[in-house]
Amino acid sequence: MTIILKGGKIIDGTGAAAVTGDVVIDGERIVSVGSSGPQDPDARVVDVAGKTVMPGLVDPHVHITYGETLHEPRSWISFATVMSEQESGFFALTDKAGRDVASGAYSCRKTLCAGFTTVRDVGVSAGGSDIVLREAVRNGYLPGPRILACGGGIAMTGGHGWDAGVIEADGVDALRTVTRRQLKAGADVIKIFATRAGGGEWSGGPEFSIEEMRVICDEARQRGKHVAAHAVGAEGIKRAVLAGVNTIEHGCLIDEEAAELMVEHDAWLISTLYPFDRQATRAKELGYSEHIVASSAEIMDVYPENLRMAARKGVKIALGSDCGIPDLTPHGENALEIVLYHRLVGVSAIEAIHMATGAAAEAIRFGDAIGTLEPGKYADVIVVDGDVEADLSILLDSGNIRHVYQSGSQSVENGRLTA
Repeated sequence: MTIILKGGKIIDGTGAAAVTGDVVIDGERIVSVGSSGPQDPDARVVDVAGKTVMPGLVDPHVHITYGETLHEPRSWISFATVMSEQESGFFALTDKAGRDVASGAYSCRKTLCAGFTTVRDVGVSAGGSDIVLREAVRNGYLPGPRILACGGGIAMTGGHGWDAGVIEADGVDALRTVTRRQLKAGADVIKIFATRAGGGEWSGGPEFSIEEMRVICDEARQRGKHVAAHAVGAEGIKRAVLAGVNTIEHGCLIDEEAAELMVEHDAWLISTLYPFDRQATRAKELGYSEHIVASSAEIMDVYPENLRMAARKGVKIALGSDCGIPDLTPHGENALEIVLYHRLVGVSAIEAIHMATGAAAEAIRFGDAIGTLEPGKYADVIVVDGDVEADLSILLDSGNIRHVYQSGSQSVENGRLTA
């Protein structure tokens, strides 16, 4: 069936200036952008005048099965508040991977309704639950964004993320084995935790050695997969890049030498201002420690300028939300990263959208198929009430996301799931 989105303001995701015109979809693909040409008399015409037509948003950094949020419904009581034998038995006898899939199904719906048609999960999904969720969405069991899954992530023993369901391993031989196991399970990407978290006495300090990370990268490359590394501090970023990592996640404390190495090795930086800004401003009221608040405030003092420096050096940057941190970064608020980058780093609205569409798709190796409105690409398209270029904050209210198309099929209409 041919669909014509007629008369909208088109932001195509390439970074080019917006134009007013039509987007024509035929089956799974985009046929034309700008002018619809001779109209198929059987086409479905959707009047989108006064609205913005954009590519489906792409988020390279989420935790789709994670993120308990106090003010939302949940399927079970929080483990932290277990009081009775029945509740205790539930957690002792049920599998966390199963609970993660159920939680992830809810997160998928919120993410899709927010206009994000593709996400990359980067860890803390127990038992390969993100891989299971990917298949459930792909095969039509659940509504949700296209998912690139990592199978849970790899940390050194006692390293960052050890307490969040990732696999702990040390040494070249052990890391080769766990990487092969995750690839065997069907991981699209391998996620490694290359540094500590930000803040504190050794903020973002390195954890894996270059040799340890290199064997992970070699195994992934042989299977045609890419590697993402949580890396906050400059030394850890340098080690990860030299090991062959493809995307640096966070990169808050990047220095000029690290930026130059990233350019030399063609590595992407995935900006995640949202969690650090939220931790610096709201963590205390949500029960997080003073340490988290103070360390994140220190990072936010330098993070925007470090991103500007990296961009000046030629580092390729895409935007990730880090949605899924309990209470701090709820699923469905992914677009806050776009707004924050625009406001704090100082790029135009068109450029910020490019970094969350075309650039983000390229960063996760999907740029030939999605991310921009171009003939021949999959018809991942969203229609948003109002002029997004004039006011990016429109994206923060999922009620403004009027239509979402995934590969030409409508999954959201007037803000509601169609299935």
